[in-house]
Amino acid sequence: MYTNGLLFSLLFACTSDKMTDTANADSTQGCGVEISGSYPFPEAMDMYYRAAITVSLSDEDATASISLADVSGTAIEGTTTINGTELSFQPQSPLAPSTDYVASVLYCGSSQPVPIPFRTSELGTPLEGGNEDLLHKTFAVDLTSGIVVEPPGVGELLRALLENTFLIYAAAVDTNEITVVSALSAANSVEQNFCVPTLNDFPPVNISESPYFSLSSDSLQLTVEAYSANVYNFSVHGTFASDLSYFGGAYLEGELDTREVYPLLADFGIEADNADDVCELLVNLGVPCISCSSDGEDYCLRLVLDQLVANSIEEEIYPVCESNCHDLCDDNLDACSDPQPQDQVCE
Repeated sequence: MYTNGLLFSLLFACTSDKMTDTANADSTQGCGVEISGSYPFPEAMDMYYRAAITVSLSDEDATASISLADVSGTAIEGTTTINGTELSFQPQSPLAPSTDYVASVLYCGSSQPVPIPFRTSELGTPLEGGNEDLLHKTFAVDLTSGIVVEPPGVGELLRALLENTFLIYAAAVDTNEITVVSALSAANSVEQNFCVPTLNDFPPVNISESPYFSLSSDSLQLTVEAYSANVYNFSVHGTFASDLSYFGGAYLEGELDTREVYPLLADFGIEADNADDVCELLVNLGVPCISCSSDGEDYCLRLVLDQLVANSIEEEIYPVCESNCHDLCDDNLDACSDPQPQDQVCE
């Protein structure tokens, strides 16, 4: 059923580890600290130009630092932060696309800085045909393509339940914004699901820094059959490829109120009479509910996904006004007496 994909793609998606083994980045024995992983990994060719350089150490080291330079040796300004065993360097400005850099890591176990050479991907290169080429483009957003930052540790457990893709269609484009229509795909397909209403008042996408895009909304409503749920404090940003074949580096965050989604759990054979049951289930998975920004009650789940990728597809999206009431919906005969024609615009 298509509801499986919507709920669990929002809640969990897939988890993976941004850190890649850097055993070749050797260290000198001293304090015993070593590099156990990094993003990007040494000699990587696809570093996202707006991402932070991150390094995982085998133990905490308050003296550790990261610096960055291009291949000519010119230093790149940025800020290093330390959080336990994790180091992060955020460049002050986006890096250049398709360019070589060297990050240098200094820590108590190294006699000299350990280099991590890498190359940025082509993301960040200007659009070949300008922003106007975005018009009528459709992107298939597969949430399994990203890294779950929050909630941690449970995505792989539920990955098999992901059946649907979010389809994003550029209905209108001007210099600074894209007007978007969003739809849900059919299960295990990128074709539009005509039994599910489209989101026709999707927040405008800001492209003033094209090919980089961003959007934010206090509340984004999603409808599944008779149920509606909101993602609060929703935001997403990423970068279109120069040929518009995909967008990548996308970062998505929001807050889901379990009091709005618990009726959907019946579709998974999970009994949940109220939001307390949902939060108890999440606690058993190691993910406690958090305080909702709307009222301070502990019924919300924070969602953070990073490095999402969405491919461009040849699929025009048509507005769907009601659940199970479209000419192309197989279930419309039992649901409504006046099915919606394909060319109707929702009011």
